Amino acid sequence: MIVSRRVLELKPQVQRFLNLCMQQVPALQLPDGTILTENLAILMHLADSHPEGNLAPACGTVERVQVNRWLSFFAMNIYGPEYLRMRPAFYTTDPSESEGIAAAAAFLIRHYSIFESMMSEGPYYLGDQFSILDLYIWMLGQYWGDYVVMRSDWPKTCRLIETVMTRLVVKPIHDAHFGPGMGF
Repeated sequence: MIVSRRVLELKPQVQRFLNLCMQQVPALQLPDGTILTENLAILMHLADSHPEGNLAPACGTVERVQVNRWLSFFAMNIYGPEYLRMRPAFYTTDPSESEGIAAAAAFLIRHYSIFESMMSEGPYYLGDQFSILDLYIWMLGQYWGDYVVMRSDWPKTCRLIETVMTRLVVKPIHDAHFGPGMGF
């Protein structure tokens, strides 16, 4: 996240917080003062520290192992390449950046297709049970851009994303950050 110097000057507590969390967002301050960063670490912490919220299957279950597997899969195979596709200038000195964008897009297509082939009939990955995996996929799905392709090539994944974005707690957050519908 890019934070303007003016905001930091006006809000010294923001600057101190960002420095404590390695200037990364999202960040979560734990009760002992520890700053936790990284989406997956925060999601897993919230699921484990609030089991009554049913944000993930119980530890040690096959369902939890699968949720953890797909969280890792999306972190490695979707999040990174999406960032490369969206911000190729960060990764190349090629002024056209076209080769990197095309390679990232092909990689993303392959990995979204892998997930689609393993996705249940839903509406969530675990069928009727919502989890942190669904929330993570919803967030990453906002970056794809070509939702006509997503609807035709990955209909189960698209349905999962649309189901999450209309959840009572998620909808106001979705609308505030992405507007109505999918994507920016």
